[in-house]
Amino acid sequence: MRASALLLADAADRVTACGGYGGEDLSALIRLAAAAVGENTVSAVDVLYDLAGTSSLYTASRLDRCFRDINAAVKHITLARTNFEMVGQYLLGGSLLMRR
Repeated sequence: MRASALLLADAADRVTACGGYGGEDLSALIRLAAAAVGENTVSAVDVLYDLAGTSSLYTASRLDRCFRDINAAVKHITLARTNFEMVGQYLLGGSLLMRR
């Protein structure tokens, strides 16, 4: 979670330094940070879910709700894994696609 906090802080600092407009480079950085934070959060919740054992299975469990929420959130285009691919293509000289 600390790595995610650092990624978000760095992205926010760069947005502030650019005055909100940094073109495709800034857009790529934000997409990469968002996707990485999403994946890190899924990993953290998965670990907690596994450690909680069967008590995490009940719908009354707060952890069950966190598990469902984060796994639903990373399906959104903003946090989707496809951002890794799109930013990777951009960093290798391709265009930054809006979505795939």
